[in-house]
Amino acid sequence: MVFLNIVVPVFIVFGAGYLVQKLFHLELRSLSTTIIYILSPFLAFKTFYEADLNMDTFYLVIYAFSLTIVLLALIYAYSRIRKHSTEDYCALVLGTVFMNAGNYGVPVALFAFGDAGLHTAVILMVIQSLSMSTVGIYFAAKGGDKGEKLAPWRRVLKIPIAYGALLGVGFNSLSLSLPETLERPVNLISDATIPMVMLLLGMQLANITLKNMQIEKVTVAVVARLFISPLIALVLIWILPVSGMVAKVILLIAAMPTAANTTIYALQFNTKPNIVTSTTLLSTLLSVVTIPVLIHLLL
Repeated sequence: MVFLNIVVPVFIVFGAGYLVQKLFHLELRSLSTTIIYILSPFLAFKTFYEADLNMDTFYLVIYAFSLTIVLLALIYAYSRIRKHSTEDYCALVLGTVFMNAGNYGVPVALFAFGDAGLHTAVILMVIQSLSMSTVGIYFAAKGGDKGEKLAPWRRVLKIPIAYGALLGVGFNSLSLSLPETLERPVNLISDATIPMVMLLLGMQLANITLKNMQIEKVTVAVVARLFISPLIALVLIWILPVSGMVAKVILLIAAMPTAANTTIYALQFNTKPNIVTSTTLLSTLLSVVTIPVLIHLLL
């Protein structure tokens, strides 16, 4: 029932995006730009505007930071042992550290846990977006060796999702209410975000191939993303004072496949894109099995 009621609806939407892209070969940059610069900031604002801000939010930041650090350390150690090049190491970072918290994690959390799970998932999505816009771009630039190591700090200032979140926190903290003329468009745009990002993921997957797949590196990245990451999250949940719904969503998001945006970074900076795209596609396909099992254990 978990598979039919939660995972199948998600993949039907992914499939619709996949089919449209295969048939019409759309230019995805415009769609992703719309989502990044319009839809996601509105969703972030609404989430923090309506959220019950408490210590759990602070712990989510600590958790996300800690998970990133641990995964980076593990990939670094593995790459040193295997004597991988800087390019391979950075590609493994892109494929392992950054999970698909937005396109995949948010809708699955909504279907599995309802609005309570959605709020926590969106907070994690915002944190993950900031992480990819800084740490992710840094490693993509480093692996591509294009001398753009300072770009992440300029790039993050241009990503409005953080501003939407901060504005929502401000309204929430000051107990300010939106007038109806503003609340309605905020709700309309926010509600459009999740289906749009799901369609975009399907379209992105349609552009990914498994050509020249490096089996060992891709296998390590997929295992780390789908299995080691949630195990680390489980340890962090035990350490941090979080429980209940927050803990469940943390664990679910940690088990998400590789973020689709990492393929864009890998291609843009030429950071071994064959490793990153193969990891993204395989981890997404395998999640059809792993995510339902995890949700069944959490429910």
